[in-house]
Amino acid sequence: MLLGHVIASPEWWVSRYNVIVYAAGVGLLYRLVRDGLDRDVLATFLLLLGTTAMIPASLTGFGAETFTVMATGTGLAAWSSGRWKTGTVLLGLGAANVPATIAGVAIAMGWWAWRMKRVRAAAPVVLGAGLWLLENAVRRKSAFSTGYEGDHGFRTLLPYSGLTGFSYPTVFGVLSLLLSFGKGVL
Repeated sequence: MLLGHVIASPEWWVSRYNVIVYAAGVGLLYRLVRDGLDRDVLATFLLLLGTTAMIPASLTGFGAETFTVMATGTGLAAWSSGRWKTGTVLLGLGAANVPATIAGVAIAMGWWAWRMKRVRAAAPVVLGAGLWLLENAVRRKSAFSTGYEGDHGFRTLLPYSGLTGFSYPTVFGVLSLLLSFGKGVL
């Protein structure tokens, strides 16, 4: 029987899912790093994590961001504290939850592998990519089908609107990133 039908309601549990994930993640993060950090530094870090990061805004609803941040954050803490199996599972789950995170996990694990000369750093990346491909295969009957095939925006007066794929020229995209006044790099 589902927990939402035994205690409170399914809506109650869904509305508090991110808070529960956050609390569990902070508890695990505390347990993982409490021996390696001074108590004042750890308390300050956890206070800043809960009040100034992107997490407080995402605790008010149901979304993927809190799970991804807490899984990858605690996964990196577990990995750096020597618990590489726990770190692999957490990093793999976090990366599979938001597939774009696989790139960040790959960079972090690549840096660790380069420093420590260990191949096992590839395990979280392989697990995350494998779970992502498995989900695609189960949901869409193809591991490489992402659900964005044939997706296009609305047709407007602009010449590149309404086309499938990445139809906007890359040169114009890079220029907009560099030269957007007040928001760009330059």
